[in-house]
Amino acid sequence: MPFESLKFAIAILGEDIKVEQISEDKNLSNFDFLIIEKSFTNHDGNKSYTFDIKPLKDNEYIEFFNWKILDLRISGNWYGEFGRCKMLDYFGKEEWICLTGLITYEENRKEMIEKTLIKARDFAKNNYSTEYYNFIMDNDFNNPRIIYNDRGFGKHRRSFTDIEKIKRTQNRLEQYNKLMGYFQDQSKRTILLRERLSSAMAEYLIQYCRLLEENSNEEVRQILDDINTEER
Repeated sequence: MPFESLKFAIAILGEDIKVEQISEDKNLSNFDFLIIEKSFTNHDGNKSYTFDIKPLKDNEYIEFFNWKILDLRISGNWYGEFGRCKMLDYFGKEEWICLTGLITYEENRKEMIEKTLIKARDFAKNNYSTEYYNFIMDNDFNNPRIIYNDRGFGKHRRSFTDIEKIKRTQNRLEQYNKLMGYFQDQSKRTILLRERLSSAMAEYLIQYCRLLEENSNEEVRQILDDINTEER
C-alpha cells in the first residue's frame, strides 16, 4: 500500500498542547503549527515516520522553556513504539529525548504525537539546558550512563578507575557551581531545578565519600598526588 501522508494541526497556549488531525479545508487560524508526515519506512516490521513541522504564525519552532524542537520522529514495533524529539537548548546544544509508548502509532496517530510533544514539554520544564540534563543523568559514580542516539541505540564507556572517579568528582563540583550560578530568580520552576541539582550532587558525594572510606589514607593520598602530577 502506498504511503499516504496525514496532517496534524498544533495549538500551544502556555503549557497546554492541542493536537488535531486535519483535512485540506480545515481553518488553521487557531493553530500555531502544522505537522505533516514526511516519510515512512518499514524494515521487517520496524516502522519509522518522520515529519515536517511548519509554522503557521510568528514562531519558527515549537518551543517550551527556551528549548526548541528541531526534529520529530516516531518509530518502533520490534520493542514498542518510540516518539523522539531533537531538542535545542538556549545555549545551542542539542539533545534527543525519547518517549516509549505501549500504543501503536498507526492506530493512534493523534495521541502518539500529543504524548511525544507533552514529553518534550516536560523535559524542557525539568531541564535548564543540555549540560544540566547530562549532569542529572550522569550520576552513577562507578559507570557512565548509556547515551542513546535518535534511533534508540545506546553506548557507554568502560567503568571508571579510582583516579578517574576522584578527578570526575572535582570536575563535577566545578560544574555544579557553574550550573547553580544560572538560577537567580525565585520562581517555582527555578526552585525545583535547584533542588534537583542539589540532590544529584549530594547523591554523588555520598558515593565519593564511600570510596575514600574504603581506601586507607595512604592510598587516597597517592591517588591525589597522581592527579596533581598529571595536572602539572
